[in-house]
Amino acid sequence: MAGAVNTIGQSKLGGGDRSSRPAQLQARENEHKALSLWIKGATFQQIAAAGFGIATASGAWRAVHRALARIPKQEADQAREAQLIRLQAVRMLLWNQASADPIRAAEALIKLEAREARLLGLDMPTKLAVTEPEGNGIPLEAIRLVMDRFDRANAEAVDVTAEPAPLPIDHKRQ
Repeated sequence: MAGAVNTIGQSKLGGGDRSSRPAQLQARENEHKALSLWIKGATFQQIAAAGFGIATASGAWRAVHRALARIPKQEADQAREAQLIRLQAVRMLLWNQASADPIRAAEALIKLEAREARLLGLDMPTKLAVTEPEGNGIPLEAIRLVMDRFDRANAEAVDVTAEPAPLPIDHKRQ
């Protein structure tokens, strides 16, 4: 019964039908919806919770990036320009209301600047190496399995900001 299929064309073993033309069209439509939500400012967790076939934040991230990869360069440049205009409008609102709460306005402006830098590709690339305690590399498939399990276990957003490395102990001053 390895090839058994249910009444809606999905394998009874799970995973669903991903190769048929209707399934591919539905996936493209979901990617487009995810991209639209992301452009409007939704987080990947919010996109996953929107209920149109993307179950995890990492799945939403992959859907948005697949949709972005399919956008022709001219349209991508136009979308980037539109987002920059929206960021500039938000910046002006923040500056106009900064006198009411300057600390919150400064925090919001810093976040806006970071978003703008990412949009324009101004941030330096970061290289990450995932290794086991002995220093050997961990297979990518194992990392994906752990991340998928993590996404399923954590329904709310998680702060993944890197903690600064501990300072070395100065042995000379003992």
